[in-house]
Amino acid sequence: MGLKFRKNTLETLSYLPLDWDCRFEEETKLPAFKGSMLRGALGHALKSVVCAMREKNCDRCLVRNNCLYAKIFEYKPNRVEQDQTFAAFPHPYVLEYPTETEDIYGPNKLFRFRTILIGPTVESFPYWIYSIQKMGQSGLGPRQASGRRSQFQLTQVSMGDQVLYKEGQQGVVLPEKPPELSWEERNSELGRLTVRLETPLRFKSQNRLATDTNFTELVRLSLRRIKALQEGFQVKLEPDNVRELLPKSGAVKTVRKELQWQEQTRFSTRQGGHQQMGGLVGELEVEGELRPFWPLLQMAGIAHLGKETSFGLGKVTLAAN
Repeated sequence: MGLKFRKNTLETLSYLPLDWDCRFEEETKLPAFKGSMLRGALGHALKSVVCAMREKNCDRCLVRNNCLYAKIFEYKPNRVEQDQTFAAFPHPYVLEYPTETEDIYGPNKLFRFRTILIGPTVESFPYWIYSIQKMGQSGLGPRQASGRRSQFQLTQVSMGDQVLYKEGQQGVVLPEKPPELSWEERNSELGRLTVRLETPLRFKSQNRLATDTNFTELVRLSLRRIKALQEGFQVKLEPDNVRELLPKSGAVKTVRKELQWQEQTRFSTRQGGHQQMGGLVGELEVEGELRPFWPLLQMAGIAHLGKETSFGLGKVTLAAN
């Protein structure tokens, strides 16, 4: 007998998946791990656009509680008021970077990445356009002989098939109704599912970075991620008895597992050194009564899983077999 969930007046959380199309003015070589480069450049550009006080340390800034940059990149919840089991406060966006091995870009090759703005951040969309334009003026990649980085032009921003902005356009087109994270049950049966870890899934198990995973652990990570979104944005996305999924996940059989560790290195300007940001990539194919898990995994697929989602890690896609 399948799981029956009590919905208990569930809510939704808006999100805005944006594809950013850019073209470099000259040939440039980008690092293999583009997520760290983009995250750092995005933060720097957004701060230059919205910062009114020019304060290097946001903790000392008088307007930090009302600052868009601080809300996105420097948010620190009041831990005294938080439950001890509260997952890390979620960044109100996730990043999806190009995972292709080719790293040479020029005027004839499109450089595309995606941001998914979540919750109230959806309304900040025009600031992101201006920030990424500024990012193009500052450039990406290593410094050239001239001392500057490779500049690029933002040529188009789209959400699916809808173009929201083109280079030179005055103003932006806002979608009438952004899509929403919600608990959407699957009508048809689902007996087999492939879970693809597209970018490194990084999480700890028994206080150590996990080097393997299984379906139950993916369900646990999904529950934790959605809990963080609920508490961070004060919405109710899950039924009250969603925790029943965890013990039920043990009955799901793994029929194929092809996972490997993918190491990635980033340079942290703040910490003044290199950091390793590896995780698990690959596929997990499972079989069993999977329909009850579909709503949870669908939401987690949009919001990413594990650590460092703001760098693009933990992207998960689902394929119903």
